[in-house]
Amino acid sequence: MELTGIIPPLITPLSDNRVSSEFLCENIDRLNNLDLGGHLVLGSTGEAALMTEQERASIWKAARGCIPSDKVMIAGTGMESTDATVRMTGIAADCGADFALVITPCFFKKQMGQEA
Repeated sequence: MELTGIIPPLITPLSDNRVSSEFLCENIDRLNNLDLGGHLVLGSTGEAALMTEQERASIWKAARGCIPSDKVMIAGTGMESTDATVRMTGIAADCGADFALVITPCFFKKQMGQEA
């Protein structure tokens, strides 16, 4: 599998203050009409930080069910610790993610020079 083309981050739609898998799939279906390389799910749009593991997994499963097999699914799996990131990446893989998007450590910014 190759990582090529435009891969936009998806918003996570809500209905009655709950994640709406129906609206998520509607959005993905619309985007599937474009020449995209795939979709980024729960990465860079901010809402994932407020979700439980179960909520994230349900979104990844719903998205994978709507994303054609010829398009990649990237799952935003970055957490504040390495162990949590590894755990979330495993969950995302089990839900059908092809790739993971992780975050860089933000607490050590002053130590991140050229040598590091």
